[in-house]
Amino acid sequence: MVKLITDNILDLTPQFWLEIGKSIQGYVLDDCRAGIMQDNTANHSYKSPQYMKYKANRMERFTTRKYKDGTVANKGTKLKSLGATSVVSTQIYPVNMILTQRTINSLHPKASTKDSVTMAFAPDKTGLLNGNRDRGYDIIGLNDKNREQVKQKILNQFNENIRKTIAPTIIIEVS
Repeated sequence: MVKLITDNILDLTPQFWLEIGKSIQGYVLDDCRAGIMQDNTANHSYKSPQYMKYKANRMERFTTRKYKDGTVANKGTKLKSLGATSVVSTQIYPVNMILTQRTINSLHPKASTKDSVTMAFAPDKTGLLNGNRDRGYDIIGLNDKNREQVKQKILNQFNENIRKTIAPTIIIEVS
């Protein structure tokens, strides 16, 4: 006689989904670093030559200062919109969607249930995300590779649940 208890095999906890959310944040960041967008496109070029020039220069002004002793130095003050914010990436090809990394860092699990996780960017990033999407740089959603990674994590959890549930409950009687 074989007795199987399958009630817990498909159970996933909110904590599991929070872990999935943290993984998703890492997947999106890794893709951005590689210039891969979440709409399965890659190797984009910036459309503004001026933006490329400033990003390569850490968003500093192109000014020089001549000192009394004759030496010349790049004054290089940051653009007003960035203030004291650190520039993390000066990569200009491919488009990597990382300048200060604040947008990607704002992606976080907003809520989780036993069935899903809801991911959200910070509300103040909405205009930036939509503007970049209009330019073809879409980091909202998940690309095919990341969906597969999430599916694999879910299947691994189901396998773990099977191992925990079925292995101790199989009873084999030999007469």
